[in-house]
Amino acid sequence: MILPEFLNEFELIHQTGKDNFEEVKAESEVVIDKELSKYYHPYPFLNEDELANAYFSADLIISRAGAGSIFEIAAMGKPSILIPLANSAQNHQVKNAYVYAEHGSAMIIEEANFTPHFFLERVKYLFDNPDKMDNMALKAKEFSTPESAKIIAEYLVSYLTQK
Repeated sequence: MILPEFLNEFELIHQTGKDNFEEVKAESEVVIDKELSKYYHPYPFLNEDELANAYFSADLIISRAGAGSIFEIAAMGKPSILIPLANSAQNHQVKNAYVYAEHGSAMIIEEANFTPHFFLERVKYLFDNPDKMDNMALKAKEFSTPESAKIIAEYLVSYLTQK
């Protein structure tokens, strides 16, 4: 298992999902020694405030590539590694990830290429290249449209009130 090797260099906030939490927690307790356990923070689910705090605290976000996740990452202006869900409906996560990454805001690791050592090397690469991380953060922020809901609402009101 690569988790101990990962925790030798990085601290990890891990949202496991409710269904996987107990299994992931039990496995982590077996493979992580007590000294490293302080760097691993598994949660079944993060509520809105907890997720905002996790995003704020993170130097790098590793996520699936749902539209909501991508827009949250962009709004926070964080560099990311996206791992699109291979069997998402109409392959939307892969499409989302590549559109977002075209802006220079994210690195993509497709599930077919996702191995623990490859993943760890990609994370190390990013942290060894702070200029790359800074540029990804800048590009993420540029991708973000924080006033989008207001713009859409104004458009709809204007359209619906035309005579």
